[in-house]
Amino acid sequence: MLQTGLGLVHKTSFEQLKSIDAGYGYTFDDGATFPFRGKGLRISKLEAFYERYPKHEFWLNLKDNDIRSFETLYEYLAGKKSNHIVITSSKGMEWFRNKDSSLRLASVGSVKSCGINYLLVGWAGLVPESCRNTILFIPPSMTKYFWGYPKRLASRLQSYGSDVYLWSRHESITQSYDDVVASGIGVITSDLDFIRATQASKRVNQDAR
Repeated sequence: MLQTGLGLVHKTSFEQLKSIDAGYGYTFDDGATFPFRGKGLRISKLEAFYERYPKHEFWLNLKDNDIRSFETLYEYLAGKKSNHIVITSSKGMEWFRNKDSSLRLASVGSVKSCGINYLLVGWAGLVPESCRNTILFIPPSMTKYFWGYPKRLASRLQSYGSDVYLWSRHESITQSYDDVVASGIGVITSDLDFIRATQASKRVNQDAR
């Protein structure tokens, strides 16, 4: 039977982790519902995803903030051909940058820094150093403040190795998925209505072929 877990992951065996309900805590409406709770979702090893999706880009959110964790992840990624973005702490950003300046990295601080700096100078056609080789998250309600959104902003940052994503935790996305992607913008959302509409659109497009 699946169950919830409590404690530090690095002090928990994989056998114990496999017994946990991976969808237990997911919510898109600030705790009103938990749509994936009790659906049989399990925790798998990272290697299983790399083997199943060898051509996909992976976002790896490193929760630990110690050198041992940085070293372990860096050594693991060194043998991978897949693209990946490491989301870490400010301390982790500095450590990984010193190891390999080509790695795509992001942190809460780096996203805020890029966003604020771009708001200050983006209108002048400049891309601040903090917006290079990273990712920028923009809530849907804030897009109107970013000069050039969507196409020019996406194109400009992509020329410096960065990508732009609409980030919606508890906010609805009114723009269609096709329109967003055509503009060069990615989407990170827990808006189930948006996700369902996107899946339905894909099925229609596939059936029309």
